[in-house]
Amino acid sequence: MRDALPTAQDIMDRTFFASQADCDKIFTNNPFDYVVIGSGICAWAFVERALGKDPSARILLLEQGGFFLPQHLQSLSLPYHNIGRQLENFPWVLSNKTQSAPFILGLRGMIPFFGGRSIAWSGWCPRPLRSEMNGWPERVIDAAFDYFVHAEELLKVIPANEIPCALQLNVSGEHRGIFSTLQHEITRLLQSNLSRVPALTRAFHAPIAMEPPHHKFSTPSLFLSAARCGPGKSRKLQIVANCSVRRVHQRGDRVTTLDTSRGIMNLGEAKLILAMGTISSAELILNSFPQIWRAGRRLTAHFISLVVARIRRSDFKFHRSLASLELGAVYIAGIDEATQGQYHIQLSAISDEDPFKNIESASRYMPDAVAAPTLEQLSGSAQHVVFVCAAIGEMDHLNKENWMRTDGNIEPPANTIIQLIANERDAMVWNVMDETTFSTLEDILSPGGASRVEYWHEQNNCWRAERPGVRQIRIPAAVHEASTLWIGGDDDAVVGLDYRLQSLDNIYVTGAGLWPRNGSWNPTLTTVALSQHLADKLTQV
Repeated sequence: MRDALPTAQDIMDRTFFASQADCDKIFTNNPFDYVVIGSGICAWAFVERALGKDPSARILLLEQGGFFLPQHLQSLSLPYHNIGRQLENFPWVLSNKTQSAPFILGLRGMIPFFGGRSIAWSGWCPRPLRSEMNGWPERVIDAAFDYFVHAEELLKVIPANEIPCALQLNVSGEHRGIFSTLQHEITRLLQSNLSRVPALTRAFHAPIAMEPPHHKFSTPSLFLSAARCGPGKSRKLQIVANCSVRRVHQRGDRVTTLDTSRGIMNLGEAKLILAMGTISSAELILNSFPQIWRAGRRLTAHFISLVVARIRRSDFKFHRSLASLELGAVYIAGIDEATQGQYHIQLSAISDEDPFKNIESASRYMPDAVAAPTLEQLSGSAQHVVFVCAAIGEMDHLNKENWMRTDGNIEPPANTIIQLIANERDAMVWNVMDETTFSTLEDILSPGGASRVEYWHEQNNCWRAERPGVRQIRIPAAVHEASTLWIGGDDDAVVGLDYRLQSLDNIYVTGAGLWPRNGSWNPTLTTVALSQHLADKLTQV
């Protein structure tokens, strides 16, 4: 009888991941210094930093999913770019009140595969200002600023105007990158005319985690490289895939065992690092330690509006200098004066004279694979510059209507309940953010003013001069969930200033779950900075 053909996961297990026999040995007699749960960006930030500071450190990585993509989907061929939304999983139940809300109807899903959301994210990595971290402990703010440079080095963050993309040929026969004239000119327009929209505070070339020539940052290949070892050498990093952690058990003030889908694991002397995301980390704590009742009592996120507009290329003085395909990416920050609520606009621009010819390059280099113009929008806009504005605002971190809980009558991981409601403050910020987005297009970017701007109306699949209504532009799902395990120096906080779960000695938390307040800035750079700080603190002990 012929042996069964190996699956792709079989091959990966034999080459990179621990087998079940390996798991049985590891779980019984744990030889590791750190056990990290999760394989996303925070996990890599901790692992890379810990091994860099202490090459003798022994680390075990537990990942609930299997291997799917070797790198970010935008770095792969065009067919992969359409599967981003299909990767998502929603392992929670929304409260009835959330489901009946007019706009926010839940969260974007998690990606349950090796690498997590790092295989399908936008890559935007702005540094927040200290004023934008209002409400955070000073020690945590200081740590973030101390490590931003290290975080940018790890993520390969580069301003859009410095991205050395594939060469394009403009009408003058000059060779230059895709982020060139359009990038410089729209940034100049915004910076020199920012005062026309008083709610805006700053605009700058978008910082994007992209390694030249076009590889968006992701973790799978990095982890696999770190897990390989030469002949006669022992692995410092071992990875167990398809291993979900259902509960953690304690004895006294220490975590002692992990209840996983691949057996009970003895933690031994290892420190446990939760690097599996805002919801998953809080879910594990709620299911494991009911006495930590504050976990999940605070939940924040970002609401989104998506506005797609176009302006005739000939309206711009620089139109004759544009190549056949050019892109732009600008980060624009703003604040609602009345509520002090923060928001920002991730503005992407594209000038594409031949969308059908350029679709592969344009899709690969677009700053955001999700907030990107469609081929239908581009095909009728060969003589225009198309702008995609993903406007992102912070939800009120003091809104007690927002929370996550677990149902003790149902086994994890299917027992999480989430409630996310936009309150009056959120509505005020959202309204200002939307108006600011339209004003940015009409009063700053359009040389001919509002009458020269056309907007895409999704319901009718056409361009129109009038602005689309709120129900067309507001996305019915929040992103960048945060604050479920907020950090602080008082007893009210769930996690202490040393990143340790309060009341337990050997369990530490990474990620945006630590945020006391969400702000509006993209969280990844700050999560990486604090994960690196944690690694340094632990390896110095």
